Parts: sequence; structure tokens; C-alpha cells
Amino acid sequence: MNREEEAPNDGIEPGTEASDGTEAETSDPRDQDDRNGGRDTVFGIDSERLATSLRWGVLFVLGVVILVAGGGLYSSLGAIIDVWVADRYQPIARAGLNFTLLCGAVAGVVATLRRL
Repeated sequence: MNREEEAPNDGIEPGTEASDGTEAETSDPRDQDDRNGGRDTVFGIDSERLATSLRWGVLFVLGVVILVAGGGLYSSLGAIIDVWVADRYQPIARAGLNFTLLCGAVAGVVATLRRL
């Protein structure tokens, strides 16, 4: 291409303001993706990494809630078993209760870990 055939540049780079205060050319949003390696960012943090960190935080909070609520529930249900279930069947009722609580807790942890 000859020098005469080239489009005039006026010394203004794309995406910068011209001397009259208007923007010379809008930058292509794909250029931003290229600079970030094609990853989305939120406040300069990789959004996938942020989501993973939030899921770990949710897992920790749920673990604490499981411990506190599980202790209270276990205590209350134990008292209910003492009142409503005959002495002879109380060990079976307690085993069923423990198994049910364990299955629920494991299901919650597995569901959260699959998202990580």
C-alpha cells in the first residue's frame, strides 16, 4: 500500500479524545477481553475466582449453622423421644434420628462441593 492510499490518522489513537473534546473512535469491547485473557472481572478480580471464594464462604457458614442447629435439634428431639417413645424403642428412634440428620448434612455438603 502506498503512503497516499493510507487513511489519515491525524495522530489520534482509537479510544482517545480528539483536540475538540470528542472521542476519536470508540474502543472495541473485545480489546478489553483480550487484555484480560478473555475472562470477566468484577472490580479487577476474576469473576470465576470470586464465585469460588464466595462458595467456600457459604460452605463455612453452612457448616457452622449445621453444628449449632444440629446440636439444638438433637437435644430437643432427644427429649421428644424420651416423652413419646417407649423405653424399649428409644435406641431405634435415636438411631433413625441420627441417620436422618447425617444424610441431610452430607447431602448439603456434597451439593455445595459440586459447585466448587
